[in-house]
Amino acid sequence: MPNLTSSIPPIKAIFAVNVTVAILATFFFVVALLLVVTKLGKNPGGHARIDSDAPLKNTLATQIFLVPGTFFLALKYAVSNESVEVTIGYSYTGSSVSPLVSGASHAQVIAGLSFTAQIVEIIFTLCLTGAVWIHSSHITNNGTGLAQPSRQSKVWNTFILLSILGTGIAAWGLGLDPEESKQVFQSPFSFTTAVRDDQAVRIVYIVFRAVVIFASGSVSIEVLRKWINLKNNGKPGNPERPVLQRFTYVVVPLIWLRDVFIIMSIVMIFVSTDSWTETSREALAFLLITFGQYANLIVVFMVLWGSWSMGNSLEAS
Repeated sequence: MPNLTSSIPPIKAIFAVNVTVAILATFFFVVALLLVVTKLGKNPGGHARIDSDAPLKNTLATQIFLVPGTFFLALKYAVSNESVEVTIGYSYTGSSVSPLVSGASHAQVIAGLSFTAQIVEIIFTLCLTGAVWIHSSHITNNGTGLAQPSRQSKVWNTFILLSILGTGIAAWGLGLDPEESKQVFQSPFSFTTAVRDDQAVRIVYIVFRAVVIFASGSVSIEVLRKWINLKNNGKPGNPERPVLQRFTYVVVPLIWLRDVFIIMSIVMIFVSTDSWTETSREALAFLLITFGQYANLIVVFMVLWGSWSMGNSLEAS
C-alpha cells in the first residue's frame, strides 16, 4: 500500500474520493438492511388488491439486489489501490509514493487488492442492474394493476444478468492464470496488467464491458417503457407515478452517460498516454474516477429512495 504522506496531491485526492464513496455506500447498506428488517417485521407477505388480479408487490425483491449491491460497492472502494491503477484502461503513473512494505509483500498486496476490487465490481454491476430492473417493474405493477415483470421480461433480464456474471468471471479467472500470476513476486502484478499484457484476458474483458453497456442500455429502455405504460394506464393521483417519474428522469440519462464513460475506458486500453502532459493525465484520472463513482452512488440512492417511497405507499394502501 502507498504511504500517503509522501504522495502527490492527485493521489491524495483520489484516496479521499474513495474513502467518501466507501462511507456513503456503507450508510446506504445499513439503510437498505433496515428497510428489509422493517418490512419483514410488519408484513412479510404480499399485499392484496381489490380491483386487479395482480397483487401489490413489496420492496423485498428490490432489496435482494440492493443490500448486497451496497455492500459490494462499499467494499470495492475500501480495497481500491488507486496509486497503481485508475481504470482497467488507464494506469495513472504520476505517483511517486513509497510503499509501506517492500518486495514480494508489496506486490502481493497490490495483486490481492486489484483482483478483489475487480470481482467485487462484477458482483456490484450485476446487483445494480437487477435492482433497477425489478424496482421499475414492481412500481409499474402497483401503479397499473398489470402483472409485472412479464414472463418475457424475466427470461430476458435473467439472461442479461447471467451474461454479466459469466463474462465478468471469465475475464477475472483468465487474469488469475498461474503463469501470469508468477509475476507477483517480481513486479506489481494486477488485473490491469493482465488486461494490458494478455490478449485473451483483454478480449474477454472487453466483451464483459460490452455486455454491461448492452445490459444497462436494455434495462434503461425497459424503464422508459414502463414509465410510458404507467403514465398511460395508471390511475389519476397514483402515488407510484411520481416515484417512477423521478426515477426515470434521473437514472436513465445517468446510465446512458455512464455507458459513454465505460466506452471511453475501453478505448483507453489501446491509447498510450506517454506523450500526454501531467495535467492531461490528472484530468483524465479525475474524470473517469469521480464520475464513475458518483454515478453509481446516485443510481443506488435513487433505487433506495424509490424503494422507501414504494414501501410508504404500500403501508398507506
